[in-house]
Amino acid sequence: MDSRALRIAPPPTAGWHDVDFAEVVTARQRLLPERARPHDIAADVLGPAWLEALPTDRPAVIVADGLIAFLSMEEMISLVNRLIDHFPSGEIAFNGYSTFASSRWACA
Repeated sequence: MDSRALRIAPPPTAGWHDVDFAEVVTARQRLLPERARPHDIAADVLGPAWLEALPTDRPAVIVADGLIAFLSMEEMISLVNRLIDHFPSGEIAFNGYSTFASSRWACA
């Protein structure tokens, strides 16, 4: 339940889009105030169709918080390549996970 938009309060000139699985978007719409979810997009991020809902007339900031860990290497590479092809420029931020961190937490 990412409420980053509520904490940051982006200006009305910023296009803020939260892309997530349909079940998560539905839960966000029930639990978070509308100002915390400016543009919800329910999507399968592994497919290309959801990108059509995002404007390409300006640089993009893509935050994949907690997403990459659920994708295979091939899926992650495909997603990043689709983002690069869709937007003229921008930044992407994501959580990085290593086998060291995975094995360490599994033992804890």
